Amino acid sequence: HMFAWSKPLLFFFSFVLVIDAVDQCILEEMSTTVTRAPAIFVPHGGGPLPLLGDPSHIPLTQLLTGKARKWLGKPEAIVVVTAHWESPTPSISAADSHELYFDYYGFPPESYKYTYPAPGSPKVAQQVYEALGKFLPVLDHKRGWDHGVFVPLKMLVPNADIPIVQLSVLANQDADQLLRMGQALSHLRDQNIAIVGSGMSFHNMANMWGDSSPPGNKKFEEKLDEVSKLPVEERVEVLKKWKEFEGATDCHPPKRAEHFSPYLVTAAAGGALKEKVRIEILGRISLGAYVWE
Repeated sequence: HMFAWSKPLLFFFSFVLVIDAVDQCILEEMSTTVTRAPAIFVPHGGGPLPLLGDPSHIPLTQLLTGKARKWLGKPEAIVVVTAHWESPTPSISAADSHELYFDYYGFPPESYKYTYPAPGSPKVAQQVYEALGKFLPVLDHKRGWDHGVFVPLKMLVPNADIPIVQLSVLANQDADQLLRMGQALSHLRDQNIAIVGSGMSFHNMANMWGDSSPPGNKKFEEKLDEVSKLPVEERVEVLKKWKEFEGATDCHPPKRAEHFSPYLVTAAAGGALKEKVRIEILGRISLGAYVWE
């Protein structure tokens, strides 16, 4: 009789164990989903103009203090890929804290007095260093955070309470290498470390000023919107030939594509496109911002 009872009991306990295992899997999956940080590309505008409240940059200020701030959320740390630091191999800010580097000229005195006391993170810098090992990266303890970092971050994270690691782009502006850098950094997002590219999808100083939309600007933005939606493997392949896109050289002249380089890194570090926003600065220049899951 004991044996007769044992079969139902055995079945019951087996069923409980299976349910428990399924629940555990669901919990782990939810935990992974919740903590995965985004990959984001944002424009940072002209020098300190967004911080100065310049009327020509109000749409950008509204983006960085509104929607883009929500995109970012509250990651454990942020790796900021800045257009204003080019080096032969990836350079990584690695100190406990960094001064600000005011790498712009001719602006009002108050724009040289900004502070941004967010901590650095030697630990995350080391993780970036290891992820980019094939690229012969360099840890940098001295260079300050340039305006590609502090201008958007003062608006994205005004409390300066999230550790920041600044990452350079490559001086050779090689699309294939920049895309591979992004792919190598992607896994850091699983540890709730956000990858933020700070540049501009249009940056041709010769065509920056005028009365109408610059040549090629709208066409190039439309192509970027289309490519940004592709699955990441396909996106990376298409972006290797970005210079062939309509309007590409109008927006980024040859050997002057440093402001597009952060887009390439973040587009390759991201997953599925979550949202895109198009804004205008100077009343005529169309710029894209993107967040990938």
